Amino acid sequence: MQTWTTKPANEAVLEHARAFFAALVSGEIEKADGMVAHAYEDWNENVYNLFQDHVLVHTTPPDSSFEGEWWKKNRGWLADFSLEGEGQWTGKQKNVLWLDVAYRGEPSGYIAEFEVVETNGAFALQHTAFRMA
Repeated sequence: MQTWTTKPANEAVLEHARAFFAALVSGEIEKADGMVAHAYEDWNENVYNLFQDHVLVHTTPPDSSFEGEWWKKNRGWLADFSLEGEGQWTGKQKNVLWLDVAYRGEPSGYIAEFEVVETNGAFALQHTAFRMA
């Protein structure tokens, strides 16, 4: 996981968030998992939200349930997602980054939300959620 000894510049955070997302959509789940901290222990539940709210609208896979794990074993659908724009910084300390998520090149209404968090004297990027904007 990338850490910084001082609060990182917005540009460095944006670059790292984009690298995390690139690893995720290319199917490198373990790599993506280790690149950032996660607000929730099983962040895959949040990845499933992308599948449920976008992929299932356009196709019917052999198993669409969370428990069936088709979505988890067949990650090719992630390649249909991308990030758009330069992001928006929010929060009282301007440490929360929202990046617009596109599906098949079109705005999806979803954002990838990240937060710069400080723990044990170091700063890290934490993936918070993929959610409706």
